[in-house]
Amino acid sequence: MEFCEVFTDLRKKAGYSQNQVADELHVTRQAVSRWERGETIPEPETLLALSRLFRVSVNTLLGSPRTLVCQSCGMPLSDDFLPQEPDGTLNEKY
Repeated sequence: MEFCEVFTDLRKKAGYSQNQVADELHVTRQAVSRWERGETIPEPETLLALSRLFRVSVNTLLGSPRTLVCQSCGMPLSDDFLPQEPDGTLNEKY
């Protein structure tokens, strides 16, 4: 899946409007609309903020380009099993 599809699905599942996401991230509603249409993707700092907002990893936001694996046991890791940093972002360096 592309970022635009993942982002749109997450926004709708969370029950946020484009305006609400824009207000939360301090961006314009037009920027959110462009993300959903696939015209642009957010800056890295904004991706981290989206990760915190939706409680998913940046990896998931970007369409899961790679599978995260536990370095100790080899178990595939989903967002449900990733540890969180103090600021709420998911730690993908497990």
